[in-house]
Amino acid sequence: MGKVAPKNRPEMRLIDGAAPKKGAAATQNLRKKKKVSKKNKLAWRKHTDVADIEAFIDEKRQEERIGGAADDKANEEIFFTDREEVQPVLPVRRARKREKKPLKCESALAIMDFKPSQQPAAKAKKPRNPYVKVAAAGTPMESPVAKAAVPKSVADPWGKAASKTDEQEIFDELVRNAPVKRPKGLREKTSQLPAVEVAHPGASYNPSFNDHQAIVRAATEVEERKLRAVERTEKFFAGVPEMDHIERDRIWLQEMSVGLDKDGKQEEGSDSDSGSESDVRGDEAAPAVPKIVRPEFRKTKQQRRREAERRQEVAKQRDEKQSSLREQEVYRIRTLKKMLNKADQTLEEKQKKQAEKEAKQASRTRKLGPHRFQAPDIEVQLSDELAGSLRKLKPEGSTLQDRFASLQKRNLIEPRKKVVPHRRHKQRMFTKNAYKETMASNQLSSKRTPKKKTPAKKD
Repeated sequence: MGKVAPKNRPEMRLIDGAAPKKGAAATQNLRKKKKVSKKNKLAWRKHTDVADIEAFIDEKRQEERIGGAADDKANEEIFFTDREEVQPVLPVRRARKREKKPLKCESALAIMDFKPSQQPAAKAKKPRNPYVKVAAAGTPMESPVAKAAVPKSVADPWGKAASKTDEQEIFDELVRNAPVKRPKGLREKTSQLPAVEVAHPGASYNPSFNDHQAIVRAATEVEERKLRAVERTEKFFAGVPEMDHIERDRIWLQEMSVGLDKDGKQEEGSDSDSGSESDVRGDEAAPAVPKIVRPEFRKTKQQRRREAERRQEVAKQRDEKQSSLREQEVYRIRTLKKMLNKADQTLEEKQKKQAEKEAKQASRTRKLGPHRFQAPDIEVQLSDELAGSLRKLKPEGSTLQDRFASLQKRNLIEPRKKVVPHRRHKQRMFTKNAYKETMASNQLSSKRTPKKKTPAKKD
């Protein structure tokens, strides 16, 4: 009898003389290695597998970084004994919440407002939970307390960020993450003038004689300047005759109708002039035929050669002149030094004047809008208006107007003018139809009514 194979051992067979397969590694080993040429360094690096060598070298480097291999170290170097005492965590006692009792005054009011019911007391019913209703499908409803107990989804800060579209990335780069650009003069002072200027000594309620006369003189100069401006304007318009709008319209129509007949047509002379002008324009517009310009004689080879030699001689003389001037510059060192010192001195003077100009402009009022700043009138009291005490002092001016003018003077706001109520468009006048009908009926009634004859006087 032949041998019987064991039941638990799988039977191994060879199919067509092939070895049994033992996974992907067996198939790779069975493959024939491709024959390649390794005659130079490039082919050797390309077809040589050094992955295992590199992995071994990386492992050794990692061990050197951490202080050597763990197999070569003693247990005391790798492990340590934790000898610290662990203190037990005691439970935290929570303070009892005090029950909220009503105030004494509220309890007293509650007793006063109590009214006994006239109906007999009904049987106490058990409180019914409204969230334990059963739906039609047979599933109980969920209470809001149970809903609140469910934890909401919280974004994981260490998780993967949601992918953004190209538009969102462009928006974040240009708008959201863009730095705020502050204006250049945000922290700079617009003017060196103080916010509150000290008043003139002559504006005091009890000034000295000289200070009072000085402020009166300054106010007088301002008023005289205004009067001179008014006189200058009146003198400019002195020769212009006064006329109403009807006369002005008649003169304008007369000037615009110069060169026209009574019927509104253009005169004959002007027609002929316009015709001649159109002929001239037509002649100018016609394309001109280019004339063929031919040279009277042609240059010979000898003439061209002499011109070339002459040009070469001129260029040579120019180069020699420049080289001689360059050599003479060495002897002009003192002169050049004086010129440089003079230029530096001129530049320093110019910078000094520019600094002085900027210092003056720092305290002046700039033109920020269509209007220029006009200093307010000087508040001054005449000699007979002065009061010896603060009780009799007459207040003048307005603090609000003074602060507003100070803001304009310090270039914080633009100078402004009071806007007077005015019409945006010109008002048009027209006659209503009802008025026309009334006027026509009045005229007809006046024609129909006969005039009363006056009786003749008897002699």
